[in-house]
Amino acid sequence: MGRRLLAIVAFLTVGPTVRPSAAQCPDGSAPPCATSRPAPVRIPIDSNALAVLPFRTTGPTNDVAWLGEGMVDLLSVSLDGFAGWRTVHPRTVLARAQAAPALGDIATAARAARSAGAATMVLGSAVAVGPQLRLHAELYDAVALRRIAGVDATGALALPGPVVDSVAVGLARGRLQQGPMAGRRTSNEYATTSPLALRAYLSAEQLARRGLLQPAADSLLRAIALDSTFGLAYYRLWVVTTFGASLPRWTTSSIIQEGLRHAATLPQRQRDLLTAMETQYRGLITEALRQADELRRRYPDDAEAAYVEGEAYYHLGLFAGEPRARAVAAFERGVRLDPDLPENYNHAIELRTADGDTAAAWALLRQLMERSPSFVVGRALQVALRVGLRGQDPVSAFTPLNTVDTIAVLRRAQLEAVRAFDAAPALAISVADTIAAVLASPEFPRSERADALARRAMYRLAVGRYHAADSLLATVVELDPTGFSTLHALAARSLLTGSHQAEGRSAAAQLTSVDSSLGGTVAVAWRAAMDGDTAAALAVLRGNTAPQWPGATDAIYGGLRGLTALTRGDTAAARAGLRLGLSLAPYELLTLSGGRPIRPSAHGRFAIALARLDRAAGDLAAALEVLHFTSFATGLVLERAEAEELRAHIAAQRGDTAAAIRAYRNFIALWKDADPELQPRVATARAALGRLERR
Repeated sequence: MGRRLLAIVAFLTVGPTVRPSAAQCPDGSAPPCATSRPAPVRIPIDSNALAVLPFRTTGPTNDVAWLGEGMVDLLSVSLDGFAGWRTVHPRTVLARAQAAPALGDIATAARAARSAGAATMVLGSAVAVGPQLRLHAELYDAVALRRIAGVDATGALALPGPVVDSVAVGLARGRLQQGPMAGRRTSNEYATTSPLALRAYLSAEQLARRGLLQPAADSLLRAIALDSTFGLAYYRLWVVTTFGASLPRWTTSSIIQEGLRHAATLPQRQRDLLTAMETQYRGLITEALRQADELRRRYPDDAEAAYVEGEAYYHLGLFAGEPRARAVAAFERGVRLDPDLPENYNHAIELRTADGDTAAAWALLRQLMERSPSFVVGRALQVALRVGLRGQDPVSAFTPLNTVDTIAVLRRAQLEAVRAFDAAPALAISVADTIAAVLASPEFPRSERADALARRAMYRLAVGRYHAADSLLATVVELDPTGFSTLHALAARSLLTGSHQAEGRSAAAQLTSVDSSLGGTVAVAWRAAMDGDTAAALAVLRGNTAPQWPGATDAIYGGLRGLTALTRGDTAAARAGLRLGLSLAPYELLTLSGGRPIRPSAHGRFAIALARLDRAAGDLAAALEVLHFTSFATGLVLERAEAEELRAHIAAQRGDTAAAIRAYRNFIALWKDADPELQPRVATARAALGRLERR
């Protein structure tokens, strides 16, 4: 790479090189400049909540040090539901007790336990003497600072499970005086009968807490290789994959399904989280939101449960018209519960930016980068916000990175820009295009340049610059004629504009061999349906969606048939089909893997077509409701300009002047430089906006 690449990589850790304007605070927000960190979450003390604090360890480091935090995990799993206890999640405990407390420092330990909502706590030590493991644990009332019980257990260092079980039984006896210990499961029932798999699992837990997601994933894969029925390891593998680890031979959906196949070995909490995520991935909007509410009720002190709750309200709730604040509340509660869990920050920052609360967004971003400076999503958010809020040139703000990291950050930054500036869609596309232009430069590999140019072509399609998109796509075809992004862009252009039909059909035909995802399947089926071959569309959907996405075939096929019914003038069949198409929002279709910023979904087209029919039928509220599916929250929707135009018409018809003005401004900003044949619609919108503003 030449000097230009060295310049390209200046942005991720070096501060801004452009002085903020007088109208901005140093963090890019508007005055007043005072900001504050979120107050620590206050958790009510639960008489049934138990906090297991880190154990003191003595002995050869390689043999016993892992049990310091490992005992928090082992005993928390073993004691949850045991003798009426609800164990506080280890993440929450470790966020409040960074070091193992001395057994004599009861007051300090008790403060940590109470801050996590626990009325009782466990302190202890683990000592390795040759091949033996000696555990000592003490149970305390964290409110009265009273010792309840003490337990000693000895066993093989290589087989800690039975030793932990002995400690768990002894601790429970100190609490349980009046009833049987029915319903208790041993550590091995919850985890594995393989000591090496258990050790790999606990190592992964510790790595994940430090933000080392890829090493954590590798350690979990080792655990699964040692015990393929290790249900808990599948759950954790899903967690770190969701947070950013890469697993070429796995999809997030397949991890969830494999984990649920071993549901009998999972603790209730993990089973609840995986079940909730499966519902979200299937796109069952109403049920996913119900399960999210239940997670909050059951696990109020759990940062990961807060994340899963927030995911439901972000990826599905926004399509149902739920306010952004509902998702923000869940994610920010997760941040307060466990500031070291990075993924809760991502959507919270995006949503705060979309709401115009840039001070809160910058504060969250600073907090994230202080804790996880290498987190790709955090670095990508830095790029997106600096370009979008401060007007910086991406090339001027990188520090030296290897090329692979630079590409990963710049790719992801486009998606972050699209999401964060959802409320200003023209700005969102402009920022994403500015970032993509860097990757389109000659310093990057040919395939990466082709991908970046294909994205830039899609951004032009979204703002009505179809001829400019044609020119870019001609270059893309020269660089990478059968590439993933090339074929998707060619197929999308023909479906959006109605032009270049032969190229669109050819691209769709080739997609079957390069993209087996749900998005690729829908692109091929959509093309077939628009060509009038609904039988072929159904065959494609049945062949690829039925196994992993129950219900998706019927929903997507219904939506495609709704579009074809419109061409015949059958509005009743069209409304029914389109409504069925919007009844599911599968994760893989509306939330893109690999940080790709452009949704391959037909949901945007379904929504606009149905909104027009609902408006014509006089149901203005229903028309506005379905337009939520054109949000940029999960990726770029090429039809967003049409959605804003329609939203403006509906708002004006309902007498909502403020909403109509906002939508007209968005539409005009999106299509202000559109091709000449689209300008009459822009002129009409300008005239309507002028009339509204003069009222």
